[in-house]
Parts: sequence; structure tokens; C-alpha cells
Amino acid sequence: MFGVITTAGSIATWIWLRSTADGSDLLATETAAWRVSAFRGLGMVAGFTLMALLVRADRDDVARYVDPAMVLITCAVFVPTPLRMIRTTVLELLEGNPADSIRSAVETQVEAVRGEFGLDPVTTRVTKVGPKLYVEIEGVIDGRTTVDHEHRVRQRLLVALDALPYDVWLNLELLPHAVDD
Repeated sequence: MFGVITTAGSIATWIWLRSTADGSDLLATETAAWRVSAFRGLGMVAGFTLMALLVRADRDDVARYVDPAMVLITCAVFVPTPLRMIRTTVLELLEGNPADSIRSAVETQVEAVRGEFGLDPVTTRVTKVGPKLYVEIEGVIDGRTTVDHEHRVRQRLLVALDALPYDVWLNLELLPHAVDD
């Protein structure tokens, strides 16, 4: 009965958190923990039901291995989720590359602005720490560029990157190339 109640509670909490996570890394992590707990509870109920059936069938010799088998199966099935989460967190703390989907979204927006303002070439560096997305862009532009022009490029980039579900911290550096007069 304990297993059924805790499993039902875990499933309800998992579903509720999943519907409210809305892009929060912290809530996504908590949701994953409740999902693991829900599936572990289901496995526990199934395992103990199997153990009870084996005991009723006078198969105590087999029933004693159900609990150790459940521990091994739990480790094999559920350990990858927290390991993935730890890997992602360590990469963020070391300011490594964010997920390919995030980097691709940033590069798509930067490329659109690059074409609009004639920046060539552009170097983009992206790191993500929690909800913050750090974007550093270096571009080469015509040597007659004014501060006003650089400001317009920065504003356009901020508007383009604002579509991403992160708190974007933008650093833009425009380097002039020689003007042939």
C-alpha cells in the first residue's frame, strides 16, 4: 500500500511540475527527479507484487532475489538521467558550449543581423549559466562606422536574441577594417 500511495503522489507531482516548469532549468531538474521517483515507485510496486506471488507459490528460493534484482534494474535504468543532469551542470559551470539547439538559435539570429548590417566576418561565442545566456560577438565592419551605427547593430541583435527564453547578456565588438580612399 505504501508503494501505491507514494507512486501516485510522485506521478501527480511529476505531471503538475511538468505543466508549470515553463523553461526553468531548476523546475526541469525537479520534474526529472519526480519522474524518476514515479517510475521507481511503479517498479517497486511491480517487484513487491511479484515477490508476494512467488511467496504464495512456495517459491521463496526465487523470491529472495527479487529485491536485489530491483536494485540492479533501478541503477541501470535511472542512473543515466542524473548523470546527464550533472554533465550539463558541470558544462555550464565551466562555461562550456551550450546545447546545440541553443547555439544554433543564437547563430541563426546573429546571421540575420550580420547580413542586414554587412558584418564580415563574425565570431560568436555563447555560454549558458542557468537562465543567463552570454553572447559575445566580434565583427569586422567598414572603417567609417560610427558609434551610432554600432549602437543600431547592438539594438537589432538584442531584439533578435530577445526571442530566446533566456536572460541574454550581449557583448558586441565591431572592429573596423581599413578603408581604401
